[in-house]
Amino acid sequence: MDEPLSNLDQGLKEELLTYLQDYLNVTQACTLYVTHDLAEAQFLTSDIQLLQDGQLVPHSGL
Repeated sequence: MDEPLSNLDQGLKEELLTYLQDYLNVTQACTLYVTHDLAEAQFLTSDIQLLQDGQLVPHSGL
C-alpha cells in the first residue's frame, strides 16, 4: 500500500487505521505499507524498516 490514507480527513483516517490494524492482527498478513507519517506506521506495527536511496537503513528501534 502506498500512502493509502494520505488524502483523508483525520476522523476517517483514524477509523481506517483501526480497521486496518485489526485486520492485520487477525490475518497476520505480511504487508508493505509505504508512508511518510511515522506515527501512522508505529500505530500499525512494532516492526518498521526504513529505506533510504533504495537501501535498508540500520536502526535501533523507533
